[in-house]
Order: sequence, then C-alpha cells, then structure tokens
Amino acid sequence: MSIKVTRTTAPALRELREVLQETRYDALQRAMRGAQYYMDPWPNYAALSALCARIPERPATLFRLLLLGDPVPVADANAALGRELVEALSKVGILHRAGKDRLETVNYSLISYQDRYVFTDLPYFYPTCRRKDTRIYIGADSYLLGQNLLSDCQGDVLDLCTGTGFQAIQASSPSNRIVGVELAPEAVGAARCNVVLNGFSERIEILHGNLYEAVGDARFDVIYANPPFLPVPEGVRYPMSGDGGYDGLAVLRRIVEGLPGHLKPGGRAALIAEGVGDDAAPFVARDLARIFKGGRWNVLLLIRGEMPLEYQSYVIAKMTSEVYGEVSCDELCDKWREMYEKQGATRLYSFHLYVERTPRGGRVETVRLSRMGSARDVPRLAPGLEYRPGTPSYFVYRDGRRLGEIDQETREFLELCDGRSSIGAISAQLFPRYAERYRDGGLYRALYEALNTCQTLSAMQVLVAGDGKGEKSRD
Repeated sequence: MSIKVTRTTAPALRELREVLQETRYDALQRAMRGAQYYMDPWPNYAALSALCARIPERPATLFRLLLLGDPVPVADANAALGRELVEALSKVGILHRAGKDRLETVNYSLISYQDRYVFTDLPYFYPTCRRKDTRIYIGADSYLLGQNLLSDCQGDVLDLCTGTGFQAIQASSPSNRIVGVELAPEAVGAARCNVVLNGFSERIEILHGNLYEAVGDARFDVIYANPPFLPVPEGVRYPMSGDGGYDGLAVLRRIVEGLPGHLKPGGRAALIAEGVGDDAAPFVARDLARIFKGGRWNVLLLIRGEMPLEYQSYVIAKMTSEVYGEVSCDELCDKWREMYEKQGATRLYSFHLYVERTPRGGRVETVRLSRMGSARDVPRLAPGLEYRPGTPSYFVYRDGRRLGEIDQETREFLELCDGRSSIGAISAQLFPRYAERYRDGGLYRALYEALNTCQTLSAMQVLVAGDGKGEKSRD
C-alpha cells in the first residue's frame, strides 16, 4: 500500500503540518537527540521511548505514533491530532487500525529536519517495523548530501533517485524549480506526500520514471543524486533502495554518463555515494576519466572515508540476513567476498562527486582525505615515546611534549609494535582479550577499528609510516 495524495486528501497534510508546528515536533526532537539529530534520521528507539515520558502528552503521542511506529489507543490519537484529521490521514494511506481500539502508521515514520517533515519507511532495526524490505529510504547519507547541497542553487534543478523527496525539499527556494525522479512506486507516493506536507507543491514536481528517461532531453542548471551504490552479488536479494548492481556502479554510472546531455552551460552536479576499489582509488575514477576526457569539465572526486571489504562484507551480509531471513550471514559473507575477489576490490570508499560544465579548460582530479592503511602494513613507533597514566586512559609524550590520549587497548597494541608484525597480526593477537567488545563483527571489526586507530596515531605522530611488508594474519 502506498500513500496517495489527491486534491481531496491534500488539505489533511497541510493540517498535519500545522499540528506538528503547534506541538513543536521538530524542536523537541532536536533537543532530545542532541548532535545526533544532525547526522542520522533515526533516533535510538529505546532512548526516545523513555524520553517520551518526560514531555507533554500530546507531542509524546505524536512521537510514539508517527516517529517510532508504536500502536497507540485511538482515543490518544484523536486527542493529539483530532478525530477528523485521524480519519483523513487514514484515507491518505498513512494510518490504519491495529486491532479494535488502537491506531498505527502503515509502516511509516515521520522524520523531521530543520522544520521540514518527511514520511519514510520505518527502519528494519526498529521493533515496530512490520515490513523490513525497505521501499522508501532515508539514511545518514541522505542527510550528508542535504548538508552539501550547492549553496547558490538556482534555476532548474533535477533530483535523481529522489526517494522521499528529502533533497528536493532541502534545495527548494523561491528562485528555483525542482523535478524529482524516482523509480519505486511506493517512494513516489511518499515523495509527493512530503512535497505537499512541506508546502512546496508549486515548486517541486515528482515524476515516476527511470533516471533521465523521465525528463527526456530537458537540461538543468543543477543535478543532485544519492543513488543506490552497494555492490550486490548475482542472485542475492537486496533492497532496491541500495542495490547498485554487481559492481555497485549500475545506477551511478548511468547518472554520470547522462550529465553531459542534461546539464546546461555552466551547470553543476553534486552526488554522494560509496563505491568499491583497490588500494589506490575507487573504480568509479576510471569512468570519470573516460566520460569527461577532453576538457570543458571540472570534476572533483572527493574521497572522505574508506573501509576494508572484509569487514564491510560482514556488515552488509548481516543486514541482508536479518531483513530477509533466507540465507545465513556466513553464506552471504562468502558470496560478497568471492565477488570482491573477482573484481580485484579491496576496500569500500565513501565519496562526494562534484561536476561543473565550464566554457574552457577543465580538469578531472581526485582528492583523498582518508588514508587508511591495510592489514599488511607494519606499524612503526616514533622514537622516544613515554606513557603516563591518566584516568582511566594514558597520555602519550615524546620529548616532553604531550601527543595525545589513548585507552588500554591502544596501549597494548603499541606494546606489540615490534617493527616486524603487521596490523593484521597484532589485531589477531589482541583479539581474544577484547573479543566481547567486538562480538558484532568479530576479528573483522577489530581489524577495522585497528586501522582507524593507526590513522589517528599517525596523525598524532605516535606512529611513523609503515612499509606494507608485514605478514598477513592467517586468522
């Protein structure tokens, strides 16, 4: 069932917005969640449930019903929203009866961000989620693109893979016209609902279609996209909102290839995605060099993070196994790792991509902010280090100058840095002592954390560069 917005049901969404503003739905959530509010759409379910007991009854009911997905007594819903609005939202397809005297959403959650509101699917990890195969997606990456939208966005704007319409809504201003394109029918219904809910019906149009096919030959001043980008082995079922095909580039590559035909002179594009690659760079860099060869394009591939595929394989396999329950996590891990080995991929990169059409010159460049090493690297201690106990951590000094603070596990890691052992071998040696800490992900997570720690220790000048010649741990 998808949300359906018509002329007769649209007034209910406008009335809902008035209720949300009147009850301070967004302001309360911002205060309850702190800094996490700006980074991730999803509050901790248990923590927010507990806080609902400390706020007024009306917004507490709205949080339980609309944000957390809890069934609430019909009488409570009527008191919070009004009987007529409850009936109207049921006709829109947002609410329905849960038994005789309770009401719940149709597996939807109402996210708020900076006084704008978005209906999306409940996340699979909430206990209230009743359909774990996500059709309508919003996540931390959605927020990241929203925070990196081009600040002087004007003219005609195209938001590809619009999903909930979040980016289109964030980019909306009196000086532009926005077209959002989405393939999943359920997401189209939610996006149209969200446009009306936020009062942007005159500025934003949501089209149902497959990328550029929905807009024909139209050209735009700005193009945004947060496409599905995760590589998925053949024959493995994965939510459409994240499935980027065998190499993860099935959608991203089509978007990038279409930019020359759909950006106006001086037009710009901003995309956020992830992609696999080898130790040198993500594989998408090859496509960028091919597509924009010959100049008149300024292209920046900005790599902001990376993850070893051994750990990423576990994370994605665990999630897939929990969502569908068809194949074990171990079996799915093997499928992902086999696929990555065939591709010659070693790590997953997180990146921003900026493309600008320029009248002359131009260049394609890659900037790598993250420099995570590999399990084969040999960490080498800087000379003259001294450790002084803190509470409960340690301070690291060199030549009387304090370099930073470390915990007990990091201190033990440094004690094992003998100039011969690799990061992988040291992690395997330490793992039995800290196995409980890494029970979700095991040794692969421990290795990932060790690589991150080595990055930090190098920045602190506790470690000097390794040579990558250590023995790979058999574990």
